[in-house]
Amino acid sequence: IPHSERHDGIRLDSRGQLSPPVRLGKVGDPDDKIMAAYLAAKANLKQQLIGERNTLHWISKQYQDSRQFRELAPSSQRAAWHAAKILQHPIALDGKMQTVADLHITEVDKPLFQKITENRYKKAQDEGRKGAASINREIAYVSAMISWATNYIPNLGIDRNPLIGFRRLPEQGRTRHVSDDEYWTQYHIAAETPENGLCIVFELTLGLAARGAEALHIKVSDCTEQGILVHRLKGSKNTLIEWSAEPDIPKEQTRLYRACQAALERHKGHKILPIDPPLILTRKGERLSPSGLQSAMQRLKQKMKARGLERMYWTVHELKHKAITEAKDKRIAGHKTEAMRQKYDHSVEKFKPGI
Repeated sequence: IPHSERHDGIRLDSRGQLSPPVRLGKVGDPDDKIMAAYLAAKANLKQQLIGERNTLHWISKQYQDSRQFRELAPSSQRAAWHAAKILQHPIALDGKMQTVADLHITEVDKPLFQKITENRYKKAQDEGRKGAASINREIAYVSAMISWATNYIPNLGIDRNPLIGFRRLPEQGRTRHVSDDEYWTQYHIAAETPENGLCIVFELTLGLAARGAEALHIKVSDCTEQGILVHRLKGSKNTLIEWSAEPDIPKEQTRLYRACQAALERHKGHKILPIDPPLILTRKGERLSPSGLQSAMQRLKQKMKARGLERMYWTVHELKHKAITEAKDKRIAGHKTEAMRQKYDHSVEKFKPGI
């Protein structure tokens, strides 16, 4: 078998020959008969190869090993790995239980994935989760890897992504506005374990109208005389947030500056740090990761639940909603469109009475 035709699924021996071998004829057979048998065997092997290769599991592996996937942002890669868990969803195939990963690409269609979506959504609801957003991300991952495959994998069996135009689950937008009472209640409970740094994250996220991930990516060099430079994610414009909202208030008296100083104070316990370290560190002197922040928030949530305060609990991302809602200038978070600003702004318009 030539090297150009050696693929996963074709078994070869140490000499590079088919294992087991395919009989093409016997001594004395005419050349045209042997050639016809060779072409038939090659076509059969090609069909067999396509059948073994082009499952969703195989395509997912090729996609994640590709240059295009490696060029994605690390956060996008992590999100894709998480979304790929849909491939482990059990389904009945040919009368036996298998998984979505076992599906051949030619078996993928919208009705089948609508059924898979509904089953996963029901499971999420039974577990007390909303589920719609995460399931939509899972479907988006499958669609993305299939679109990639139609461009880069030969002999795929299809030439168009069958999930284009897939109707996803409707997602309920966030409408909650965290009140000051709710904020400070959770803040003070988090302050009982200051080593996790949650209070610093809360104040920076609120003051900067930032995503949690944006706050975690702030470096010491981003803290300037004028304020803090926030490198925005998801296409938003970077913004410089000044220390003080009022020109006559010294920066030393502002909550944002004090939060920054509290973060820098934690650096003093570590002798070896990078030249330009992250502003927010763990107690081990490492950058606090999104997963580390999520774990700390889950522990805080359990602590609030034990005190009967689970209804007051808010997520870090809800602080961005609070910040934009209460900001005088709704452009604070760097959103480029009015639609995005309105998505985060939950303020209620006030009007004079008509009588």
